[in-house]
Amino acid sequence: MYLTPEIRDIAGIKKYDAIVDGLKYEFKNVSGNPNTLEMQFLRSRFQAPNVFINLETSSLTRREIVSTLYGARNKQDTEKSHGYSHYNKFKGGKIVLKVKDQESLLYLNVDDLKIKKP
Repeated sequence: MYLTPEIRDIAGIKKYDAIVDGLKYEFKNVSGNPNTLEMQFLRSRFQAPNVFINLETSSLTRREIVSTLYGARNKQDTEKSHGYSHYNKFKGGKIVLKVKDQESLLYLNVDDLKIKKP
C-alpha cells in the first residue's frame, strides 16, 4: 500500500488516498446516517474507482448500509439533486466496508449494485 500526497486536480478536487495492490482507493470514515453514507460514496466516485468505507462508529446495520449504497448507485439526476452519473468518473470498482461489530470486511462490486434493465 502506498499513501498518496494531498494532490488536487485542476478543478481543486482531491484525488485518491492510496494505491492498494495496484488499485487506486479513496478512504472514507462515516459515522452518520444513510444520507451521509450516500454522499460520501458519491463523492468517492470523483476521486477513485475503489473506496474503503469505515463504518465502525456508525449505528447503521449491514442491511441499511447495502440498501443505501444500492440506492446511491442507482440515483438519477433530478432538478433538486445530482445522481450517480454526475459524480461517477470511473468504470467499475470495489467497495470495501468495515461495519461495526463485524469481524470481517464486506466486499461489494460497484457494478453489481446497478439495476439490471431487461
